[in-house]
Amino acid sequence: MGKIDYRRLSKKSYVFLGREFRKTCTSATSVAQLTRFIDGLLLPSERVMFARRIQAARKLLKEDPQTKIMSELNIGQATVDPPSSRTWCASALVRDYGRVPHSSFRDSLRCYNL
Repeated sequence: MGKIDYRRLSKKSYVFLGREFRKTCTSATSVAQLTRFIDGLLLPSERVMFARRIQAARKLLKEDPQTKIMSELNIGQATVDPPSSRTWCASALVRDYGRVPHSSFRDSLRCYNL
């Protein structure tokens, strides 16, 4: 499959594709089924990239410094600080703790209205 520039998609197409992916993942009836689906869907390099983003998000939840995360996971600033990681982390913090505890993290979320 050729490289796709998501910015060239219409908003409707972008939203549809995201929903389709999430709907397919949530339809798995077991962890094993979801694992087989993800393993068949993603290339090895994509699985590593996906896993590193999850690791980065978890470390952000633990309030690890971004520079430390970047160094430990050998990832760049764009990977450790995408809006999706910030949004996911904020949602998880609010869900689990009822608040976003770290002030600098909270300040960086203002632009996402969280």
